[in-house]
Amino acid sequence: MSVRSLLLLAMAGGLLFMSDGCSRRPAAKSATVLPDKAWTRQNLNPPFKENEIVELTPEQREALNARAEALARFSLGLSRELEGNPLEALEEFKLAAMADPSNEELALDATRRLMMADRLEEARELLSKTASLTNASGDVHAQLGWICLQLGRKAEALAQGRLAIAKAPGNLSGYRTLVAAYVQDKKFKEAAQILAQACRQKGDVFYLLDLVELHGQYLQAGPDNPEQIKQTMRTLLEQARSLKPDNVGLILKMADGYAAAGDTRKAAELLLEMQERHAGIPELRDAIRAKLTAIYLQGKERKKAMEQLEAVIKDYPLNPQAYYYLGGLAFEEKEFNKAAEYLGKTIMLNPQFEPAYYDTAAAQMNANRADDALKTLERARQRFAPNFTLEYYTGLAYTRNKQYTEALKAFTAAEVIARSSSPERLTPSLYFQIGACYERVKNYDEAERFFQKAIEMDPQFAEALNYLGYMWAERNVNLDKAKELLERALKIEPKNAAFLDSMGWIYYRLGQLSKALQYVSEAVKLSTEPDATLHDHLGDIYAALKQWDKAREAWRKAIEIEPNDEIKKKLETAPAQ
Repeated sequence: MSVRSLLLLAMAGGLLFMSDGCSRRPAAKSATVLPDKAWTRQNLNPPFKENEIVELTPEQREALNARAEALARFSLGLSRELEGNPLEALEEFKLAAMADPSNEELALDATRRLMMADRLEEARELLSKTASLTNASGDVHAQLGWICLQLGRKAEALAQGRLAIAKAPGNLSGYRTLVAAYVQDKKFKEAAQILAQACRQKGDVFYLLDLVELHGQYLQAGPDNPEQIKQTMRTLLEQARSLKPDNVGLILKMADGYAAAGDTRKAAELLLEMQERHAGIPELRDAIRAKLTAIYLQGKERKKAMEQLEAVIKDYPLNPQAYYYLGGLAFEEKEFNKAAEYLGKTIMLNPQFEPAYYDTAAAQMNANRADDALKTLERARQRFAPNFTLEYYTGLAYTRNKQYTEALKAFTAAEVIARSSSPERLTPSLYFQIGACYERVKNYDEAERFFQKAIEMDPQFAEALNYLGYMWAERNVNLDKAKELLERALKIEPKNAAFLDSMGWIYYRLGQLSKALQYVSEAVKLSTEPDATLHDHLGDIYAALKQWDKAREAWRKAIEIEPNDEIKKKLETAPAQ
């Protein structure tokens, strides 16, 4: 078919774009201008007799020339795109839209392309010409408003958004522009009014679910009435559900809406129904499992999330990601051995995935398997370059094994790496761990230095306040300062048994035995696990008070919890009552 025939079809209404977004475009040609003389045309509306000569007005001729140039430019743009010249193609698409501003499909397509290329000002100038036409649609105004919003032209964005709503009240594009503009300025009341206006429109299931999504975006901006917004979302979702959509995409979107509205039960209910109905379609089944896992995690139903992931590895036993997530969930459930098993399989299936080594080691340490953790970390050391996490976790594992000299080497290596490449990792926790190791090897000056560093960085670091205060009390030095540190720690955690015991021990060293007894007795009462040190301290206080029966009873409990020769000797040498 010739270019001229295509132009005739264009005039007859068979122009570029079909309703489903497909196009009928001529082959690439340079811009075409019609001859000045009258010409023969067929199939025009209103119809003309065959071979009738039609004299075009100057306006008609100008419009035809514009449309012809637009068609040719668009075709040339497609050709350039196919040749792999995106910049040249974009220029032709832009020129096509400029040639015929009345062609909305062409203008919207060109502006979208310009927006993707981050050429927003050009997109605004281009679409403004189409928007200035009397019969411009709501879509054009909404798109122009969105572009203006990205450019910071708020007044224009609001004006275009209002025009979009006025021309197409049943189209959410204009509402979306206005809501975004108001939210940017934290004008939540005005944004809520626009949402309420959108809710008053009658719409199909697509409109309702898009409106739910828009409310969800508004919710993420942090309005002061989140529960009210969620309730509106749930109401809209019930309206959409009453229309009984059977499209898979719509049902998935509905489930997302319920999850965003905080109703994870209904979200899961919808997805479980779909899961049963489409069990034979692997791609859909897997997508549903992924959504169910996320929804169960949102609802803090970790066990159910794990069930979905276990179903995944049943179908895909070589999926390292599923094992990794299962390991993380088992860790959160404090099932550390199971976590280590899952995470170990992640390493086996994907040995290049470095985080799995450190997570596995953490699970093993929490399962009191420090030797296994050290082996896992050694495997990481053989495969990956030295790094902070590797050294820090190695230090933790050696600490669990009470190999404090080796732990110090690892923590010091971590500190050196952090100081040279990632100073943000020089944290109070790192300095605390180094200080604790120095205390264990009886290098008290260095221990004090690192504890002080940790406290300077975080004055609310209660654990460091307690450790330094207790270290001084054990050595019977700086008791007044130690007491001040423990007062600060107990202000932060007044029911912490270890802190109460430390304060009691300071009072014991100060000779204030009644206060010492008060604090240590409270520590024993609040302790969640049997602690030999607490009972040993209690025995020493009773001994100082000459209450030998109670002292012996406390020391016996200490030995039952953890055999200790020194405590046994105190028990054997204690005088009779």
